[in-house]
Amino acid sequence: MPKQKVRKPKRHIRKSILVILTLCITLSILVWQVPKYMSKTKLKDLGYDKETIKIIQSEDLANTIISHKYYSDYLAKSIRDKTLNQEYLSLYAAITTDRTLEAKDFLLYNRLLDKGYEEDQLDNLFNNLTFYEITPLLVFDYQWDEKPYIEDCIANRDTNSETTFILSDSYLSRYKLKKEAETNVTDTLVNSTYTLNNDYVPADITDISTQYAVNGIQLTAQAADAFTSFAQVGVSTNHNFFATTGYISYDTQESAYNSFLARMSETEADSISIRAGHSEHQTGLAVNVASTYETSVAFEETETYKWICENCTDYGFIQRYPAGKETITGVSDELGHLRYLGKDLAKKVKDSSLTFDEYYCLYLANWEEKSDKPSKTILDQIDDYNAH
Repeated sequence: MPKQKVRKPKRHIRKSILVILTLCITLSILVWQVPKYMSKTKLKDLGYDKETIKIIQSEDLANTIISHKYYSDYLAKSIRDKTLNQEYLSLYAAITTDRTLEAKDFLLYNRLLDKGYEEDQLDNLFNNLTFYEITPLLVFDYQWDEKPYIEDCIANRDTNSETTFILSDSYLSRYKLKKEAETNVTDTLVNSTYTLNNDYVPADITDISTQYAVNGIQLTAQAADAFTSFAQVGVSTNHNFFATTGYISYDTQESAYNSFLARMSETEADSISIRAGHSEHQTGLAVNVASTYETSVAFEETETYKWICENCTDYGFIQRYPAGKETITGVSDELGHLRYLGKDLAKKVKDSSLTFDEYYCLYLANWEEKSDKPSKTILDQIDDYNAH
C-alpha cells in the first residue's frame, strides 16, 4: 500500500495583520503625498501654474514661498526661466512692474543693506524705481522713510534720465558723516563724506609746464604726464586749454575756506568753498581747466569744452562734477574740474553713466559688514567690481 504524503498545515496570515500592514502602507503614502498635495494647493492659490509649481517643489522652495506668501509674475517667470537667484526671493516677489534684475542690482541691494536699509524698504525701492534712481542713495543720507524719496523721483521723471538727475528736495547733508579717504591710490574718493588728514601730501607732486598751465600748477607725476599729453593733443586739434588749478594743500584750502567763513555764515561759505580735507585738489589728481582763446562765452559753451568732455577719458580723466548731477555731487559751477583715474577706470566710470561718488560707493568701497557682501557668483558677473 503506497505511503500517503503527509500534508503540512498551511500558515494563514491573520486578517488583522494584513489590515495593519495595509494601513501602514497607506499611511506612509499619505504622509508623503498629503503635504505635497497641500503644498500644490497653496502654491496654486498664490497664483502659480502647474509647470512653475513642479519646479518650485523640485528646487525645495515651496515652504519658503508659502510661509512668506511670495508671488509676483516676475518671480514666477524667473522660476520658469531658471534665472532666479534664490538669495533674493523677497526682492523678486516685490517686483510688480516691468523692471528686471541683474547682477549689478543685487550688488546695489547689498550695498544699501550695508548702509542700513531694511529689506522691506529695499523691496519698495526696487519695485518703484530704476537702477539710476536708486544709486544716489549710496551717496545721500540714510532715509528712515523711503516713500518721500520714491515720490520725488517719480515726480521728476519727465526731466530726469541716466545723464540728468534733479530732485525737488535735498537728501544730502554735506559734512554730516566722516570717513577716511584712501591715500596714494588713483581711485580714492574725496568728497563731503570721505576726507583726507591735514598732513597728507601726495608723494610725487610734479610741476606742469607753463606751456599748458598757469605758473606753479602741480599734479602727481602720473596725472601730470597724462594731462600734458591731453593738452598737447588739444593744441594739435585746435582745442587749446590750460590748467588753472592743480594740487592744493590742506593748509591752503583751510585758509581759503576760513576767509569766507569770516565774512559769512557757514551755510554760505559751504556754498562757495570746500572745507579743508574734503577737496580733491589735495590728492594731486584733480585739475581745473579753461579755454585758452574762446573767452567771449562761458566755458561750457565753447568747442574746447565739448572736445574735452568727449576725449578726456582717453587720457584717464573724467568730468568730476557733470551738469545735471549736482543733486548727487553737491557741487555746482565746477564743469572745468577734471579728475584723473587712469584710462581703464575713467572709461568704466563714463560708461556707467554714474557720478564718481556713486560709482565708488557701488563698486570700489570697502564693506562695513562683510556679511552684507554678495556671493562670489554675483560679483564675478560684474566687471566693474573691485574687491578691496
